[in-house]
Amino acid sequence: PISARLLCSPFTGVQESCRGGYTKPINGEHAPTTEHLADQGRESTRSRIGQSCEKRDMIIILMGVSGSGKTAIGTRLAETLGWSFFDADDFHSASNIEKMQRGMPLTEQDRQPWLLTLRERVAQWLDEDLEVVLACSALKASYREQLLVDPSRVRLVYLKGSYALIQKRLIQR
Repeated sequence: PISARLLCSPFTGVQESCRGGYTKPINGEHAPTTEHLADQGRESTRSRIGQSCEKRDMIIILMGVSGSGKTAIGTRLAETLGWSFFDADDFHSASNIEKMQRGMPLTEQDRQPWLLTLRERVAQWLDEDLEVVLACSALKASYREQLLVDPSRVRLVYLKGSYALIQKRLIQR
């Protein structure tokens, strides 16, 4: 199965699990796991998530390797919470999409405009007080740093699966 852990900042790493569906960050604050988010009603979830934030609106970025379930889990989570869902791949330029369709890996130079677009969208969603789940690999710390426009209102959730599970999912695509 896929496990999920909330990353509170790009510098804290994966957090240890606590009872009750919460993770315990290094700073001692508790934050809900994706399983807990999906099990709770929208209002109670929003109040728990927002307890350490002045505003209750937030962006949850589901990150992980290809095949980890970012889109499947993200769409279900957004639907359960009544939030909007976006896939970061939809924000790539036409040239990046063409390159990926030909099986060519993207370079850092290819990714920078895409990351800037994502950062701008995250900032826009926060300015508009929107609640959004964003699926994005964001595997490098430098990428996560760019996406954490407001660390008190943007949360990173790392989806992790076994090598065998990820391989099986990729073969089935």
